[in-house]
Amino acid sequence: MTLQQLQSVEEVARAGSISGAARRLFLSQSRLSESVRSLEEELGVCLFERTNRGIVTTPDGEEFLTCIRPVLEGYRMIQEKYRQTAKWR
Repeated sequence: MTLQQLQSVEEVARAGSISGAARRLFLSQSRLSESVRSLEEELGVCLFERTNRGIVTTPDGEEFLTCIRPVLEGYRMIQEKYRQTAKWR
């Protein structure tokens, strides 16, 4: 499980489709789809139900999103803090 996979899952849930999330993340659809599928296999759960109308988060996916959101928010806070205070010599 990587931080990029967590960010991908969050974006797919937000966008409601792999294609929309891929555009926002500047990834190919196939790469994003493989990343999410790989994470699902690693976890042994289905995070999304794939339909011809897009993607719907499963109950396991909703629970997973609840768990990863604090992690991603912490990551964003660290990025913001150190981007503002970074001083390279």
